[in-house]
Order: sequence, then C-alpha cells, then structure tokens
Amino acid sequence: MRIIVLHLIFIFGIIFNLSACTTDNEAPPPAEKPTEQPPNPEDNQNHSENMNIKIIIGDKILTAILNDTPTSQDFIDKLPLTLQMSRHDDREYYADMSLSKNVATQNGYVVGDICYWTPGDCIVFYYAKGYTGSLIKMGRITSDLRIFISLDNNISVRIEKEN
Repeated sequence: MRIIVLHLIFIFGIIFNLSACTTDNEAPPPAEKPTEQPPNPEDNQNHSENMNIKIIIGDKILTAILNDTPTSQDFIDKLPLTLQMSRHDDREYYADMSLSKNVATQNGYVVGDICYWTPGDCIVFYYAKGYTGSLIKMGRITSDLRIFISLDNNISVRIEKEN
C-alpha cells in the first residue's frame, strides 16, 4: 500500500511540473528573493531626461527613476495616483493601466525594473528574478527591494513625482 501511495505522489508531482511549464514548454526559472538593489548601468545615463518618483506603500517610501519614453511620459502625466497592485509569482506586483504603446517591446527584465506589460495593459514592479516578454521598460526602483517580500498579496500603492 505504501508503494502505491508513493507512486501516486510521484506521478502527481510529474503532472504538476509539466502543467507549470510555459506555452513553449520551457519552465521559467524559479523566483529568487532579492537581497538588495542590483546596479544598473542605465541609471547613470540621461538623468536630465529622467523623472524621479516616490512609491508609497503604507508607511514605507521607495524611490524610482522613470526614463524618457512615450509610455513613461504618459504614466508621469497621470501622477499622482493610487493603484491597487497584486502579487504574481513571488516576483512582481502589477496593476491594470492603459498607457501609450508607441515603443518597441523587449523580452526579459532586470530585478528592480518598472515595466509596462503590453498584452495585459499592466504596470509591473519586478522585485525578484524571472522572465516575461512583451515589456516596455519605464524605469527602475532605486530603493531596497526587500520590502516586497513581506507585503500582502494585494496592496495599495501611491505614486507621486519627487520634488
């Protein structure tokens, strides 16, 4: 009887792993918890064209820099605003939002990126490793990302221009 139970657990484990694969049958890399904000060489470029923002989650304030693209400018024009964001795959928080898509998309992101996911019309904060395609990079969070680990699955986020 014990052998049958172990075989069933093994078979369900295989089925579960196969069902977790992406549409191209390639499993995404596991999410990795952030320790601190990794450096990004793009942060030192075009600061005069970038916009500093504050991301307020409860009593925590994070800082971020948005780039100078039509998508980012469309977002900046909507500030200040409050978004209801949801956790996804222990790597990101996202919120539905319609923004300009007049920019080429990219595949993949760097931990800390703020992106616009074009198929779902969502703004996304990436706080752990993973993979997503069809992104427009809008900027990056420059504060410590570890705050995201302890947050609830659904959060209220206030975003403002930094003075």
